[in-house]
Amino acid sequence: TILLSPSAIDDGMLVMDNEYPTDSEGNITCPSDLITLTHLHEPAVVYCLEQRYKLDQIYTATGPVLLALNPFKPIRHLYGEVTMKKYFDSKTNTDLPPHVYQIADTAFRNMLRSLEDEQPKNQAILVSGESGAGKTVTTKFVMKYLAALSQRSANPVAPAKRAYLQVQEKKQQATQQTQKWNNGHGA
Repeated sequence: TILLSPSAIDDGMLVMDNEYPTDSEGNITCPSDLITLTHLHEPAVVYCLEQRYKLDQIYTATGPVLLALNPFKPIRHLYGEVTMKKYFDSKTNTDLPPHVYQIADTAFRNMLRSLEDEQPKNQAILVSGESGAGKTVTTKFVMKYLAALSQRSANPVAPAKRAYLQVQEKKQQATQQTQKWNNGHGA
């Protein structure tokens, strides 16, 4: 038995631990939404993010907020058409793991819903973090998803080429034209 003074809790000297479920191999399984933790505090958040990161689960929810960790490496099947389709086709997105596509999808659906209700509400997605955290890359994934989703919403029949692929192609053409011009002018 350990006796602590009541001030130990108030002063932050004592932090309550969470009980985490384990998988079939005995490994601790941290939740995909940290709101479900019994004790939500900085050590628990850091511990769960670390455990999920080790499993290449770089996205973790905290209610409506998405926490993303830069993996500094490619993770197979994390992005692309197949993954987008899962979030496109999901009715609620709560049955899927946290993902930047989920955030973009929710904002898009809320925007459409507000237009139907004739009470337009602006939607915003805030991407913040330190230098090198992956903000630019994350924003590109959001834009790709929104471009693909908006095209899909406008034309439910699968288009010949997704909007983001068309934009990517135009960007490549413009880059090639710029390089040709630079080469021709001695730049």
